[in-house]
Amino acid sequence: MHKLEFCLLAIGNLVKEKDKKLSKQLIQLADEAHYYHPKDEHEEWIHSDVLYKELFDEFEKFQKEKLIK
Repeated sequence: MHKLEFCLLAIGNLVKEKDKKLSKQLIQLADEAHYYHPKDEHEEWIHSDVLYKELFDEFEKFQKEKLIK
């Protein structure tokens, strides 16, 4: 899973309770993004690596909380 796909999936899951329609759309975009291939395989996000890290950490916490419930 590349960064774009993960970020869409994470946001889609994080907003599921607040906006079901938006959540569904973002998760669908994540599925479509699976076929996106960055030009360079290093997938460096010059301006967005911080966003990726924040979403990764928040999503990981969200998943752990879901398992506890």
